[in-house]
Amino acid sequence: MQSHAFYKQRLNLFNNPALQLEYSNRFSEILAVWDEICHTVPEEWWFFDDEKTIPTDIQRNEMYQQLTYYQNINFWEQI
Repeated sequence: MQSHAFYKQRLNLFNNPALQLEYSNRFSEILAVWDEICHTVPEEWWFFDDEKTIPTDIQRNEMYQQLTYYQNINFWEQI
């Protein structure tokens, strides 16, 4: 974690409930339009090859569920 680009910024976020609320609100706004976002992703991003014959193994629903983890009461302490 110490090699992460924003490692030094973590204290600003982890010790600031107002900033955490702001980010939580952003997450909520983004997830409210998740399906729209997924539909705007270029089709070729869902495939490994240019011919679009080998689909990626990206599961949109699983990704969405992971992103909702910010709603967990311990989220800010666990990241």
